[in-house]
Amino acid sequence: MYSLSESPFFADGAVWSAEGQYVEEKGIVLPAHGSWRVRHRRLRQKDRSADDESLDTPSLSSSRLVWYIEADLRLITAQGDFGAMRGVISVDPPTEKRPRDAWWEWSSPGIGTLGGRYTRVGDTIISQGATDDGVHVLTECFLISESGAVGIVRGVLSRDGETIASWGLTLSLE
Repeated sequence: MYSLSESPFFADGAVWSAEGQYVEEKGIVLPAHGSWRVRHRRLRQKDRSADDESLDTPSLSSSRLVWYIEADLRLITAQGDFGAMRGVISVDPPTEKRPRDAWWEWSSPGIGTLGGRYTRVGDTIISQGATDDGVHVLTECFLISESGAVGIVRGVLSRDGETIASWGLTLSLE
């Protein structure tokens, strides 16, 4: 079975170092390095019965598992300065009915909130997402080695159909 839960990329506690390049909208290539950290957490959910008349007393009867990917990427300019791209991607893990798919959400101050889906296809994970208005679209491809210790990421972000960023990274499991 090729479920996302079985992929080493999403293993709880995994820390991936990232090295590669980031290409800005104007075609400027910047060296990039950083990390991805994966954490699985349970969130408590408040459940209310439809018959419950006491709206003041919600019950905490269930919890929901969420995967968090903390992404931290530093981009180095020709002057030796660096810019940081940081964010937390929250992922609703796959279900028994859809073991290859997981929905994600990420917010960026400059872009807004992107929502999308990871899909596992053999040894590859495809990520596709967009803002609610469809202006910004993201596509990424993660190829994880058979050993599960190395990965290659290629991605592109577009605005109104025009590429504004692309990246190529090599991931190494720490």
